[in-house]
Amino acid sequence: KAIIFMPMAISATAVGVIWLLMYSPDPDIGVLNATLSGVGGDPISWLGREDTANYAIILAYVWASTGFVMVVLSAALKGISQEVIEAARTDGATEWDIFRRIQFPLLSLPIAVVSVWMIINVIKVFDIVYIMTKGGPGGATRVIAYSYYVETFENGLGGYGAAVAVVMLVLIIPVMIWQIRRFRSEAVI
Repeated sequence: KAIIFMPMAISATAVGVIWLLMYSPDPDIGVLNATLSGVGGDPISWLGREDTANYAIILAYVWASTGFVMVVLSAALKGISQEVIEAARTDGATEWDIFRRIQFPLLSLPIAVVSVWMIINVIKVFDIVYIMTKGGPGGATRVIAYSYYVETFENGLGGYGAAVAVVMLVLIIPVMIWQIRRFRSEAVI
């Protein structure tokens, strides 16, 4: 668990730099291209191609976020009463039945929390994109938060940048409303 959680303790900028080096087209630097060269393949510019750049960033972001998801779901799983699980086993439930009918329903709220957290973070992701691709190649990895940065600080269009920030807010509000309603419906009275 400590190894899986470790990327969560690293700043997003450091994660971007780590993965930028791992994806380097130079096989002497990039781990992926060194592996490809080792099996006889040609190096690939993972971040320089429109068809692979988004997947490369997604992999880096998933690697950085897995620790948080693991901690939340692991804590929720440990919080499930062992008496309930033992009673289900006594009644003849298989491990699949226990997961499907007991554990998964009890994990629905923590899964929702993690999902909302991930959705909001994906909407506002900036640092990894900035470090790894600067929105390129050809705008293939230009996300909303990066567009806000470019329009506001590089192009000097504060009003346009503010409009992009409002779009981010409009995308996040329905997710938050859904989460608040879910919490209220699951509240213990």
